[in-house]
Amino acid sequence: MTQNIPTNPWLKAVREARGLLLAAVIIAIGFNWFSATGVPWVRTMPQGPAISNEELLGGDTTLGAPLAPSTSSTVPSDTAIHDSTAQRHQDSLAALAALEKKRIEDSVSAVRKAIADSTKQAAEAQVKEVESVQKGTVKEITTDQAKMLFDRKKGFWIDARPADLYAKGHIPRAINIFPEELRHHINDLPASDLNTLIVVYCNGGLCELSHELANNLVAMGFTRVVVYTGGEAEWRERGYPLVTK
Repeated sequence: MTQNIPTNPWLKAVREARGLLLAAVIIAIGFNWFSATGVPWVRTMPQGPAISNEELLGGDTTLGAPLAPSTSSTVPSDTAIHDSTAQRHQDSLAALAALEKKRIEDSVSAVRKAIADSTKQAAEAQVKEVESVQKGTVKEITTDQAKMLFDRKKGFWIDARPADLYAKGHIPRAINIFPEELRHHINDLPASDLNTLIVVYCNGGLCELSHELANNLVAMGFTRVVVYTGGEAEWRERGYPLVTK
């Protein structure tokens, strides 16, 4: 089964901000290109109308002293043009910065919400797991523990295998209850004391019949149900007593 590797939320926010900045720059260039009042790519000095020497000297074509430079020219100075261009550039950068800041703030808020939701879900799952354990969980015992209980005549023993296997050999004092036939054996159970220790086993190894029956018993209200995982196979291998029916 393929697992989806989660993406880093912070890296995703940075990528989105970078993409937004690039898009804004492209839009600004396109707007300047098609705008009639756009900023020229190469600054050129405006040229005023030409004037002849005669007009300039009032009909006197004799060259006199050089004219003093005029301070009242209507042609914008280099400083004025530069200041205007710089102001528009600053305004554009300020707008882009504000937009980028808003986008990053939104992304950070989304990441924080996702983390909070994930934390809440994990906490809820943990609570459910703890509640499940408190209500009653089937535990497992080893062959040594099973033999200790057997020698001390402790526990209500149940063989969860099919009847034919039970008849060929089972642990003494164990009754036979196949999981699907549990409803027919209600009267065989120690229903008067739900705290009775119940030991359930089957063949051992990969056999799941004992766990299935044990879970059903817990669902009925029995609080001390254990599964002997070694089962009949390991019990027989140890040379412990078996009886046939």
